[in-house]
Amino acid sequence: MICNRVVPIFENEDGDNVILYLYYAIEKREVCYLINKMRITFLFGAGCEGKGQYGLPSGCEFKRETILASNVKTLFSNLNSSDKGISIENGTIIKHNSTSILYQTLSECEEKFEFSDEERRIVDSYLEKKHSGDSSDESVSKKFLDLYRKSFYYKLKDLSAVSIDPNLTFFLERACFFEFMDSSFNYLRKPLRYKNEVSRVVKTYYSAYLSVVNGMYKACDKYLDADVRNEWNRLLTKSTTIKGGIADQREVLSELVSVFQDSLIENINKGGYYYRIKEFLNEHGDSFDASFVTTNYTEIAEKILSEKSMCFAYLHGKLKWFEEIFTKRVDELQNFSEKDLIMPFIFIQSGIKPIVSPMQLREYSKALDAIDNSDYLIILGYGINSDDEHISNIIRERILGDKKVICFIYECGSDYEEKCKSVKDELFPGGLDVKLSECLIFRSTDAFEPTLEELANGTINYA
Repeated sequence: MICNRVVPIFENEDGDNVILYLYYAIEKREVCYLINKMRITFLFGAGCEGKGQYGLPSGCEFKRETILASNVKTLFSNLNSSDKGISIENGTIIKHNSTSILYQTLSECEEKFEFSDEERRIVDSYLEKKHSGDSSDESVSKKFLDLYRKSFYYKLKDLSAVSIDPNLTFFLERACFFEFMDSSFNYLRKPLRYKNEVSRVVKTYYSAYLSVVNGMYKACDKYLDADVRNEWNRLLTKSTTIKGGIADQREVLSELVSVFQDSLIENINKGGYYYRIKEFLNEHGDSFDASFVTTNYTEIAEKILSEKSMCFAYLHGKLKWFEEIFTKRVDELQNFSEKDLIMPFIFIQSGIKPIVSPMQLREYSKALDAIDNSDYLIILGYGINSDDEHISNIIRERILGDKKVICFIYECGSDYEEKCKSVKDELFPGGLDVKLSECLIFRSTDAFEPTLEELANGTINYA
């Protein structure tokens, strides 16, 4: 709509223009009214699509599946030519001797582990050895390696162990499994010179991608036609030999991802967070402008909420985006040629997120605009953590600017207050001014709908 003038309709007794204006639209020759609205931005995390919502892998489950890297070799081979000099193999991302991962985790939160007396002695001896720089006693390192393998590495392959072993669960929650990625991104500058390092990065991204897509498949399996199930299983178990080859495989994968997402939306959890937001905006849309920012890779939220959105931004990429390894071009999967060597364009947990793609810069620009200009930032299903400092910095800046953030915490038992404290400590390890702390509002996810009603009534309780 092109407007050639803005005419104030009313003035207050001081002669100032008030909010209501009349716009004369040249193109459609229609008159419309613009009324001041409250702007809300929702920041979605994996909890909006995980357990209790759409059943997609998140947290420990997502990390574990990414580490195990099952079926990645076949999927990579079906989507890429073998003449580019880059290949990947099945097998775990971390190795049987990756003790540095356990060491770093223990250094940051040793007290959280429940070790036996003997295990505690091994851990304390190893930490003392590392801190002192003493390398004379190799038996200390050997015992620590045995502990890592027995209590963590081998148990990762046992799904039942994850649910019953508190040490393994905490290890999955807190360990920096993908720290090697931070130092490996540099190798992507020259893929053919650093084939082994690049292959490990590519393998990790395909594994994370596969964890999510396979999670969607499992969640909607019973609603799918037999032909769809067969196509998915073939992509994961057989290298392509059919006519059309790579181009056909890419088209099939694009279609399957779309089918899985549509099936989840159609058949699962019509009462989830996204639908509750949609219902809220249907009822109160005249009073609100809503924007959505997500760290999830699926388009489930956008498909449900797009009609209610001023903008939708993907901070961590999405399933339909891939990156050409040599040129760094990012595009939708079906838009690449068969000669292009591609990997999923998604961000996984690591301390460094290299943002070098124009497409991703545009997504961040949309997200920053939405967050900076909103009256409220509502964080839902997202756990603030040290691996996402790029997001934490955005949230910190907003709070330090005296702008409201409502952070929903999944309340499970008596750990609600501890989780709230953990978020505060992660954002402001040095503490937060009392006045500014009022800008960070915590709510249990059980209070999600009542909080929306408070927003509608303009009566947010900041206590």
